[in-house]
Amino acid sequence: MLVVVRLLKLIKFFVLPVLFALTACDDGSSSADTSPPVVGTGITATDGSTGVVLNWGAASDPPSNGLLSYKVIYSTANNISTVSDATANGTMGMDWTISVTNTTVTGLTSGTLYYFTVLVRDTSSNTSIYPVVSATTAQLLACPSGQIMTGISGRKGGIIDKLTVRCAPVVGGAVDTAATADSSTLGGSGGVAFGPFTCPTGEWVTGVNGYNASGGFTDSMSSVQVTCSGSSQSPSYNTGGNTAFNYSCAAGTKATAFVISSVWGGNYTGFMRGITCQ
Repeated sequence: MLVVVRLLKLIKFFVLPVLFALTACDDGSSSADTSPPVVGTGITATDGSTGVVLNWGAASDPPSNGLLSYKVIYSTANNISTVSDATANGTMGMDWTISVTNTTVTGLTSGTLYYFTVLVRDTSSNTSIYPVVSATTAQLLACPSGQIMTGISGRKGGIIDKLTVRCAPVVGGAVDTAATADSSTLGGSGGVAFGPFTCPTGEWVTGVNGYNASGGFTDSMSSVQVTCSGSSQSPSYNTGGNTAFNYSCAAGTKATAFVISSVWGGNYTGFMRGITCQ
């Protein structure tokens, strides 16, 4: 009986006061996180052979212990600069993903100007938005359906002012080289004409090499050369440049298009970004 009395006194004078004090302090004001994340370094957008490549700096938000989610939004209009506008007007390029700082947005229309932003959300659903950036998607310099690439022509000065793909139909499983003709073209009217070059009879283009950028024309193609299926090559139209490129089709496939970076105004041919084969 004495033990029980002492235990009750202990509860009354020590345990209950502590519980009351804890309850009085916990009014709920310290548990709510209402601060949105602080965005990291801005987005960079680069057109690639399969889409627009986006990179951005990681955001910070101490209450979330780094558990931040990111969502990519894009639009063909500059109407996604706020969280509400991005949600209402934009198209999702990547759904909410934890701790990612890059993605490639695909399924875009070639030769089109797009605007991109990134939303970042913390564990309390507070959301911030990165500044909007823009990029123009690459274009396909392509043969018509049912045809393959058999050569090139164009115009050149200090850079490749214009590039044209030459294409031929495939008849009965064989390329009809004699029917080769100029097809799609990109660029302007500067420089002097080069080519036309056509692969030997029965052959087709399997690769392209050269250099991108020259001097102040940082988004140009400075030289170009194609390789045919029998290993012969066209002349190198111009030589040198800032950055070498070399794209080849997989064995047994045939080139049908070049992937070219768009140039504002279309006064010359843009960067070579890749080759499409079938």
